[in-house]
Amino acid sequence: MQLIEEVAEKDPRLGDLCVSYMLSLSPATKKEDADALLDKAIAFCVGRRDSLLLTACYLHNSQQTPASRDASLALLLKTYLAVLSAARKTPSQSVILAGGEIAANATHDMLTKDLFPALSRAVKRNAEMAIPCILRAATSLKVDPSRYLSFLVDTCMHLFKQESETARFTSLLSTTIQRCSDGEAILNFVLSLLKEMDQGRFTPAVRRVVYVGVHVILANVRERVMGKTAVTALGKGMSAQLLKTVQKETNAAAKVACCDCLGAAVSMSGVVSEDVMKWIEANTAATAFKQGVLFVLMQATSTPCQSFNAELLMPKLGEVITAAIARPFIAGCDGVMALPSLVQLSILAGKEVPAVVSQALQEGSVLLQNSVLFGNKEDEIVARWTHQSILRLAVLAMNGHALKEEEQMRVVQLVFVLMVGAAWRAEA
Repeated sequence: MQLIEEVAEKDPRLGDLCVSYMLSLSPATKKEDADALLDKAIAFCVGRRDSLLLTACYLHNSQQTPASRDASLALLLKTYLAVLSAARKTPSQSVILAGGEIAANATHDMLTKDLFPALSRAVKRNAEMAIPCILRAATSLKVDPSRYLSFLVDTCMHLFKQESETARFTSLLSTTIQRCSDGEAILNFVLSLLKEMDQGRFTPAVRRVVYVGVHVILANVRERVMGKTAVTALGKGMSAQLLKTVQKETNAAAKVACCDCLGAAVSMSGVVSEDVMKWIEANTAATAFKQGVLFVLMQATSTPCQSFNAELLMPKLGEVITAAIARPFIAGCDGVMALPSLVQLSILAGKEVPAVVSQALQEGSVLLQNSVLFGNKEDEIVARWTHQSILRLAVLAMNGHALKEEEQMRVVQLVFVLMVGAAWRAEA
């Protein structure tokens, strides 16, 4: 067994094969006899804790009788939590993987009463040590993760505060939310994140990252998993909460990221609430639209709702586009974002599309040159909004007759430019 232990330390699966081979040499013919031998092997592996815990998990997967599987799973969970409790640094990769195997097989009671509470406490005690473990456990679940979102709040908040951890929380949230079917649980999860952000008095830079995380959550909600009714209800609830948040946000960069979330929630809800419309209209009274408001308006005009004050909004959008044409390197993105909203409002109001749209879409337009479409490397959110505006404009061009034929062709050319540009940047 010492040799098997040395093999397992280098490759747990190879250690599992060695133990399985030894068991295959035994004379046991019944499932009960084979499980009894596996019980002994698991007990031996568990006794070695760190080095053979993952091998013990693989052996558990080979057990046949429910009684043996339940008993060995309880032993594995107890051992894993003991290793986690005693850890002062990040456990070995095999222990982290063992936690994932245990989470994948654990019952609801084990997850809610033992595993996730222990992992959550470990994150509070030593985040750097525990976060790899909770990430593995959360992403290994084979059941709907909705019930366990509350245990991820501390982990997410810690990752939000680390500038280099965007990829980790994006992976965690996308993998988890895509399998959630409970919209109320997702809403409560987001509310908990926003509450922790407010209570922690985070810097504007960290607040912006929190909003980026919230947008990842909204972007990964799946209608085929939750159902259309639940998605719509979630969108309405998120719109109401995010509107309050964006109204009290004072930092410009953080406000842009919060508007990104609000726009996604409005699109998800399929309707534009009266409060959101009042907020949009109130911002038109300012000297000029802000980028975040322009994006939310574009999402709002994409919904079936037609209760827009076109007499107020259309002239203001025209002013934004005119200013952008005059100063494309300063306000170019604002102008691009205003285009689809102005075209959509013209259609809804039954009016001719203003001449400023034709001016913006003419061949050689300074508003639609590559330096405007791809010049926002320092702000990925604004760059994404700009590209979404072009795609939305293409939908309007193809589905209606508001634009002239040459303008429609110009929009299609822009979509091609975006596709080629995206492919080129992906290869680079």
